[in-house]
Amino acid sequence: PNSNSCFKKVEEEFLELKNAIKQNNENNIKEEIGDLLFTLHCYANINKFNFEKILNNANTKFEKRFKKLLEIAKSRNIDFPKCSPDIKEKLWKEAKKSL
Repeated sequence: PNSNSCFKKVEEEFLELKNAIKQNNENNIKEEIGDLLFTLHCYANINKFNFEKILNNANTKFEKRFKKLLEIAKSRNIDFPKCSPDIKEKLWKEAKKSL
């Protein structure tokens, strides 16, 4: 009915997703991801935010950062697919900071 109660539901759904992940129950994980996305969509609607535009903006932001990450890796002769998760994380943070 309102933004605060809806956000509490978002938190509840997130905890349910975490539990499903801990249980390694693939069907339940998928269900909880759906529930979380639906609840976030409701939160956006209550606040008159365009959920589709928000998702598109997030995807665009990710694509720009990932492209920058690959540019940084290439400039340093780093084979991105073969590098460690730590190096990938450092490159990601650097790309994020540079944009």
